[in-house]
Amino acid sequence: MKTIIFAAMTALTTTAFAATQGLLTLTGVVDVRYEISLSTSSASVNITGGEANRVVAQATEVSNNLTGYKILMKSQNAGRLRNASDATKFVAYTISYDDTATQYSLLTTDTVVKPATALAGLTTDVSNIRVSFPAQPNAPAGTYSDLITVSISAP
Repeated sequence: MKTIIFAAMTALTTTAFAATQGLLTLTGVVDVRYEISLSTSSASVNITGGEANRVVAQATEVSNNLTGYKILMKSQNAGRLRNASDATKFVAYTISYDDTATQYSLLTTDTVVKPATALAGLTTDVSNIRVSFPAQPNAPAGTYSDLITVSISAP
């Protein structure tokens, strides 16, 4: 009885089917990249003398998304350099990005400052960040500051 079962199992497992061709699919994945870095994390400005389109930093943008990316900016103080001793004293400023003529008054929520579309592949671009505000010769003494967030994301 053991021999018959073994023979039947051998007959079932040794049957092979021949083919005239075989298919092999090769697949690779490249993850989408969105990277941004700034040339500096701080910049000093002239409160009493004012600034006119002064470059305060450069942003290096990197992406490989064929549909592009967008650059967003927001301000902790809604586009105002606030006096550290008295938050009611401030200097409103505007920002331009990537040497465009558009001046942005930043908000505490994201503002799109650069839409980049239709990339051919991995792309790196360097954009100037410029600040402008009128002279404040009568500004009270103190340190004025704001924190700006620059980010890159899908279009």
